[in-house]
Parts: sequence; C-alpha cells; structure tokens
Amino acid sequence: MDDFSRELGQFEKQLENLANNFQKIGITLERLFDRIEIDSKSTLKELSRLESDLKSELIKREELDRRFEEVKALSENNRKTLNTEKLIQSNFETEIKTGVRAAKIFGGIATGLAAIAATISTVIALIK
Repeated sequence: MDDFSRELGQFEKQLENLANNFQKIGITLERLFDRIEIDSKSTLKELSRLESDLKSELIKREELDRRFEEVKALSENNRKTLNTEKLIQSNFETEIKTGVRAAKIFGGIATGLAAIAATISTVIALIK
C-alpha cells in the first residue's frame, strides 16, 4: 500500500507539474496572442499609411500625366503655329521677290518710255 500511495503521490505531483506547465503555456500563449494582436494593429496602421501614400503618389502621377498631355498639346499647337508662320514668311518673301521683279520690269519700261519721250522731244525740237 505504501508503494501505491507513493506512486499516487508521484502521479499527483506529475499532474500538478503538468497543470503548472499547462498554466505557463496558457500564459505564454496569451502573451503571444496579445503580442500578435499589437503587431497586427501596428501592421494594419502601417499598411493604411502605405495605402494612403500610394494613393497620394497615384494622384501626383495622374496630375503629372495630365500636365504632360497639356504640354504635349501646347507643343503640337506651337509646332502648327510655327509651321503656319514659316509658310506666311515664305509667301511674304515670294511676294517681295515678285514685287522686286515687277519693279525691275516697270523700271525698265519706264526707262524705255523715258527714252522714247526724249527721242520724241528731240524729233519735235528738230522739226520746229
């Protein structure tokens, strides 16, 4: 009977140790889950901040894309205006060259008419 009592005592002691170990494991798991919850909240806050930053960067990117398209359109309009101005300048230069040629022709005609008038004046003076 003493052996049985001793074994029973050892068994009770092992059960107490097991219960203490389970209690320690429970406390450790509780601390672990508390830590996981704290870390999860921190991670969620960080993810939220990152999402906000990403949205902000996307808005900035969209604004830059919009501005780029505006500048591109302005550049295209400036190119068209420049081409129009070049065409106007070319036409103006052509008109000037045509005017100079006409002036030379009319100048030649005027010189010819002046020579004819001088000849007629000389003939009239000789006839008188």
